[in-house]
Amino acid sequence: MSKKLLSGSFLILLLLLANYSWAGGDGAQVPTRSLFFNNYQIALGVDNDHYGSMSLDRMMYFAKYPYQMQRDLSGFTEEINTTAYGMALYVNLGFSPLNKKIGEYRENREVRFGMGFHSPKEAMLSYKDASRDTSIVYCNIQSEITIEGSYIFKGDWGRKWMWRLGFGGSIGTTFNNSMMLIHGRYYEPGAHPTEQPEEDIETETFRAKNVSYLRAYLIAGISYKLGEKWAMGFEYRRGCGVQLIGGSDPHYLQRTGSFMLGVSKRFR
Repeated sequence: MSKKLLSGSFLILLLLLANYSWAGGDGAQVPTRSLFFNNYQIALGVDNDHYGSMSLDRMMYFAKYPYQMQRDLSGFTEEINTTAYGMALYVNLGFSPLNKKIGEYRENREVRFGMGFHSPKEAMLSYKDASRDTSIVYCNIQSEITIEGSYIFKGDWGRKWMWRLGFGGSIGTTFNNSMMLIHGRYYEPGAHPTEQPEEDIETETFRAKNVSYLRAYLIAGISYKLGEKWAMGFEYRRGCGVQLIGGSDPHYLQRTGSFMLGVSKRFR
């Protein structure tokens, strides 16, 4: 996949949404479309990708010109970080599907389409030598934009609470990609190389390839009603995925997920 594919998918999404009925007014709605626009949601979250494995060869696939990053690692001990974290902004539109048997829109189902805007995540591979008080860190940094779709089962829990369960998936592509080599002093396991004094760090930056992602996940959430139209709540996603880099085999994400807090407004 590429940015062109993602842009094409986004345009198709807009055309599809334009073909559906949009809520307006308080009059009775005549079921003429398969989906009826019912609500929108905006949420902030923390997301993560956990790689099943990571190696120097795999890290080099991110680089545009891997030969520029070759270094002598004799005597160094490898330390692998297999989880990448980041922040994200999610914007989703919710649609009620039509129950064709009775000619009414389902109140307990929802089809969602939306986008996610993800802050930089870093995949990191460290090489350390305590005896020489030195370290070399290979780091790939990438931001991401995703297009998402999901199917939700939902209902009320008492007068004020609402629950939802479902499944979904996304496609994504990265931007602002870069590779970094961080030269510094030895640091303890679990620490971050940039926690060292600035004068002890030397950073080299290199060009990186674009990366594409496919993800599938389960969804669980709960919301609290803030009046007749608004609600606030949290949502948790957990699933798996595939990372695609040009010139390499697919790399599987053993776990991928997000935890988000957001608000929603419904129109009927």
